[in-house]
Amino acid sequence: MQWLSSGLGGYLAGRLRTKWTSLHTDEVFFRDTAHGFLAWALASRGAHVEISARRRERADRVAGELGVTVGEWPPAAGWDLLVNTTPVGTWPETAASPIAASHVRGGTVYDLIYNPAATQLMTVAEGSGLRAIGGLEMLVSQAGLQFNWWTGREAPEDVMARAAREFIDRGTREPHEAHHV
Repeated sequence: MQWLSSGLGGYLAGRLRTKWTSLHTDEVFFRDTAHGFLAWALASRGAHVEISARRRERADRVAGELGVTVGEWPPAAGWDLLVNTTPVGTWPETAASPIAASHVRGGTVYDLIYNPAATQLMTVAEGSGLRAIGGLEMLVSQAGLQFNWWTGREAPEDVMARAAREFIDRGTREPHEAHHV
């Protein structure tokens, strides 16, 4: 599991530092504790990470294990990166958001959800002039890393991304077929 965590964390941290060069990872807030290894990956690369969660005891436990801090819920304004690691807003419940619009006040919102491509949280962030990133790129990169690891060959990530988008588009039109792959 550590190699997967390292690969995924490395991917995330690498993308944040190279693709979004104006992002300063001074303050990173995680919306929930489901993907603590992402917090670990960023913290291990020097980011100040705060775990913010509805249930303080879960945040305390994960933060203690990772050596990061616990932030208030909801997160105060001014964060550089807010990562939603919950399924809130996933298709078919696309009108839901894990955090009220009034608390989306910071730098970049990274919603790990990949279906829909633009979640309610992302829409609110973009409407407030913030940068929003969806989860499809991470999903495809995970698949690419796994392909490389298993085959020793470079993954065709452009083909994978196109296939994922087509599957998601088809699934949102045909709800029963999306669950029978």
